[in-house]
Amino acid sequence: MILAAAFSAFFLQAQPVMLNCASATAQGASGFTTLVCAGEREVTQGEAAQKGTADARRHFENAVEAYRKAEAGTSVAATLTALLEILARLYDAQHLNEPAQAELVFRELAGINPDDLTVLFRLSRAEEDQGQLDAAENTLLYAHHLRPDNPEPDKMLAQFFARRVTDLSRAANDLATAQTPAPKAGEPDKDGFYRVGGDVPAPRRLDNPKYPPEAQDVGIQGVVIAEISLNEQGTVTDIRIVQSVPLLDQAAIDAVHNWRYEPAMLNGRPVPAKMTVTVNFSLRK
Repeated sequence: MILAAAFSAFFLQAQPVMLNCASATAQGASGFTTLVCAGEREVTQGEAAQKGTADARRHFENAVEAYRKAEAGTSVAATLTALLEILARLYDAQHLNEPAQAELVFRELAGINPDDLTVLFRLSRAEEDQGQLDAAENTLLYAHHLRPDNPEPDKMLAQFFARRVTDLSRAANDLATAQTPAPKAGEPDKDGFYRVGGDVPAPRRLDNPKYPPEAQDVGIQGVVIAEISLNEQGTVTDIRIVQSVPLLDQAAIDAVHNWRYEPAMLNGRPVPAKMTVTVNFSLRK
């Protein structure tokens, strides 16, 4: 999925927490302190073990058990939130990699902090990553209705729909490609356009796409892939989007229309050609 990995890293990442063995011990010895320290010890041992091994997993599972027991021993909202943030981290891809459990943790966090938009965004992303697309959309819509004057829920919705259209576009293109195989590289299609590759090297081009401001404003980025047709002079005569990113497609088309290529050559003579190009839109850090 275009753009999915980058956003998951942000939303499923545990936020900084103040609860650890040292802070719990400072409050005095108790069963709660013992459990927090035991959980922290298991996490440290799990992260020291080789990643992906049964030994690492065992330590992380032991940590979850300790923190869950600690959770049952407190009713303080701030402490519960801190414990749940630790659990969310343990369920992420770098530890136990259990998105379904992470989703449950985010639901618990939402129950404690129902007005926290960040929690709702993380919950929506966990739902989306599991393929629960209707639930993910509804969570973002709830966030929108909760804070209708806040632009962040609308930005998240725009990015969600951008990813959905990108995935649907890719699936449709894969199906069309499977049903109508493209000609081999260096061979002409039914319209006489040569597929770049083999005896027809890719022509060079210049120019860069302009990032549309409306896409920048909502934080949409990604790669648009297009199939272009070039005449014997190297002019782009046709563009077909094969991997779409909403709000970026037209900018990609506009950019590619302005690109100028050297003619594609076959046996020393210019020929019409078709090739696939990528237009990368990336937000500067």
